[in-house]
Amino acid sequence: MLSFDVFCNVIDNFGDLGVCLRLSMDLSSLGHKVSLYCDSLETYEKIKPKNLLKDNNKLNILKWDKHLQYKASDIVILAFSCHVSDNLLDEIKAKKSTVINLEYLSAEDFVESCHLRPSFINNLNAYFFFPGVTDKTGSVVIEKAFKEKIKSYYDNKYNLNLDVLDKDKYERKVSVFSYENDRIEHLVHAFSKSKKRTLMQVFEGKSLDNLNNKLHLNLKVNETHNIDNLTIKAVAMTDIISYDDVLLNSDINLVRGEDSIVRAMLCGKPFLWQIYMQDEDTHIIKLNAMLSRIKDVVKDKANIDNFIKLLNSYNGNGDYLLNVDIDEEEKNMQIIAKLWSLHLQNLGSQTNKLIEFCKDVSK
Repeated sequence: MLSFDVFCNVIDNFGDLGVCLRLSMDLSSLGHKVSLYCDSLETYEKIKPKNLLKDNNKLNILKWDKHLQYKASDIVILAFSCHVSDNLLDEIKAKKSTVINLEYLSAEDFVESCHLRPSFINNLNAYFFFPGVTDKTGSVVIEKAFKEKIKSYYDNKYNLNLDVLDKDKYERKVSVFSYENDRIEHLVHAFSKSKKRTLMQVFEGKSLDNLNNKLHLNLKVNETHNIDNLTIKAVAMTDIISYDDVLLNSDINLVRGEDSIVRAMLCGKPFLWQIYMQDEDTHIIKLNAMLSRIKDVVKDKANIDNFIKLLNSYNGNGDYLLNVDIDEEEKNMQIIAKLWSLHLQNLGSQTNKLIEFCKDVSK
């Protein structure tokens, strides 16, 4: 078995830590010793699963700051271009650890040629590892338990037991986990005019602040607001395992960043992805690279062109969302989401690919 150190720098959102925590949990569940070093334990406390460390003696969560007393493990994962201090680098070099530069998820063409290539930074034995959506990349984390949960859900054998979602009262459930986005107004309008009675649950934080601002509301957690055929409900932030259940039990998921979009795509439910905004509209290029990969998989089995216009519009690129018929779009998205989920699952898990690579280069 290998030992892993994972370094995660939390900037302003949950996504980076969510990705690192899921990877660390999966590595440790396979018997490897893992230390996750995080510079914001406050963020960790908000998303950690209940009894995580009690149920897993292979995983440690440690504060990463200038006072850290550090001894390097076999494998050191530097997530998302985070930088460690010179004294930590000295320990890594002394241990002759294999360093993995874990990059952000991307569907762009360059990823395939850069994945697993050596990185010659700081004279380390380092390699780039790119999560992705093709068989020439590192795939995404899909732990065995989550894959089994998805299957059991579609086999009608898994009871999610989420009392926030009243199946007798609502025909459609929508989850909202977003950044600031003025396009939420158009979606609210579309759902309110839908033929289906819809419950939209909006997570506290940026998502709820944005909706309150755009709709001139002041909703607090557990409060609701009705607009025609739509009920909006503010809900508390949840841990990452419970969030998986929310995604599976919702009919449409509005997600953001990396961690939530990966889990939403794996669930096979219709999704709208708000990609992290970058200068010079670089995020739109990344968005359309992902949509191009989805188009390659879906081919002519659904109206992928409308889906492309819908996601671009949700990210501020085009006006397709302004007069959208959400009932028709949902039918189309159901086909796309299911095909794409099966594709991602068939690629295999990032965790297993990472372990095999680390074993090879550590020989």
